[in-house]
Amino acid sequence: MREQWKTFQAGWETVREKMRRPDDKKRESSPNDPRVVATRRSETIAAGLLGLLVVVHCVFAGSLVSKTYLDIGDGNYMYTASRMADGLTIYRDFLSPQPPLHLVVGSVLVRLSRLFGEGLYEIPPALVAIRVFSIALRAAIFVLIYLLGRRLTQTPYGGAVAAWVYAFLPIGLWWSIPYESEPLEIFWLLLSLWLFLSLEPRRMALSGCFMALAVLTNMTAAPYALATILYLIVRHRWRLFLHFLVPCAAVVFLIAGYYQIRTGAYYQNVVFNQVGSFPRTGLASYVFGKIASQGAKILFREGGFILLALLGLILYNRTDNRSDREYVVWYALALLCSVFYVSKGGTADYIFSIAEPAVALFVSYFLCQFFYPSTFRRFLRRNVASDTSAIAQGLFMLLVLALVLSPGLSFIHAVVTQKRSESGPFEQTEADVASIENRILYHTKAGDRILSDPYYAFLTGRLLIEEYSELYLWCLKYDLERWRNEPGEAAEKVERIARELEGRRIPIVVANESPANPLTLRVPEIRRAIDKFYKPVFGKGELPKTMSFTMQVFVPRTDAELDAEP
Repeated sequence: MREQWKTFQAGWETVREKMRRPDDKKRESSPNDPRVVATRRSETIAAGLLGLLVVVHCVFAGSLVSKTYLDIGDGNYMYTASRMADGLTIYRDFLSPQPPLHLVVGSVLVRLSRLFGEGLYEIPPALVAIRVFSIALRAAIFVLIYLLGRRLTQTPYGGAVAAWVYAFLPIGLWWSIPYESEPLEIFWLLLSLWLFLSLEPRRMALSGCFMALAVLTNMTAAPYALATILYLIVRHRWRLFLHFLVPCAAVVFLIAGYYQIRTGAYYQNVVFNQVGSFPRTGLASYVFGKIASQGAKILFREGGFILLALLGLILYNRTDNRSDREYVVWYALALLCSVFYVSKGGTADYIFSIAEPAVALFVSYFLCQFFYPSTFRRFLRRNVASDTSAIAQGLFMLLVLALVLSPGLSFIHAVVTQKRSESGPFEQTEADVASIENRILYHTKAGDRILSDPYYAFLTGRLLIEEYSELYLWCLKYDLERWRNEPGEAAEKVERIARELEGRRIPIVVANESPANPLTLRVPEIRRAIDKFYKPVFGKGELPKTMSFTMQVFVPRTDAELDAEP
């Protein structure tokens, strides 16, 4: 009976619509209609809030552009992008664990920056170009979050709230400043999702193309592509499934196939090197421990936001009846599960930035459900003298706000001030970088090959010996070859570098002495050659030191110094 009553109501509404007088329809669509005016005002205010966010972001992020050493991956990606701009080929001429799109974009930016000349500015034009791109990319993500938030909450304010919440999520705020692959991946994923939700064949084809670009930016997007394909098979059969799958698969296989044919090493770099980052023994305890430790960091910094997002997701799943509800719910849950990516070697809490769009969207949904404008109006109209519950309600809201924001505020402050602390985000301040940069420039000339973290080579325009830039993966490959007792590519590279060091043909070495993250110095042959044929530049009290870095500079010993050795 209930279904029959609903059918009758729908039919009756259709009859009433057809019988409605033309002047009624004209009056409803009139620009002066109060509902139209209110909607237009809401649209304007929400768009203004989005515009304000973009302006604040550009000013804030622009003020942070400097030579600060942000992250080892940032320096590696910028150096390899500059070498691609010089004509080298990814995977063949140097090691890279990522799909090509991120580095291809970087190489284009470096080529464009060279139109402005080099060596003429305090900050290299290539560094400025890459930082400006990162700023613009995050602004574009704000716009996509706004559009998706509007659709999710069915109100312009919901889109604005989602964008502002996303801007203050501390992990993504930090990780958007260096040149990393995750922000570009997030952009493609959101663009794909926005087009997908229309469930219209042409847009579905574009959605598949953008999903392919996400996979070609970072392999962490592959599970989301597979989950989307599975959903289409189960729910929408062949029509929409083929519109999504064919362009997605075509783009991925064409580009991956091109690089595999050209270099012969695409799958070795992008797939097998990733698998090799897991330990060979004690895998279960390693994975559990890594998820527990990094998950605790994520919960400390964003736990309040995650809780509100989960509440919003529960509400959305129970109350929303739109056709795309099921997909949105499972897609959001899949994004939240990005925390499990920390189990991979070299991956830490930053990977949760992939989930932050879902967190922001469903925090906005929760807030729009419980704190809509009429709630505030009723709060303001209460007579506080006769009913103190209004004061209590205000205190409750302040406590919720403090609970959500306070854990991440110190981290956000560290990002803004670019200072390193025990929980801070950056590797070295600009002053520490300058001290090392000056020594590289003093001891080398343009075109020299050095042994260093790739960021310093990129900053000074020097080349790395043997293109030894992907320090973490080279160490893993070296350890794996020693464990198997099968010397291979990594052992041969280390042997060539050691010979150059023994001949003192490398004019300077910059290496991290910290036991927490030695990388270059953890390779015995390289360590022995440096200890014997090189001398440190910094004294113990002068070392640029942070939680994970104790950076030392080494220069060749003279013949007299070597002869004086016992």
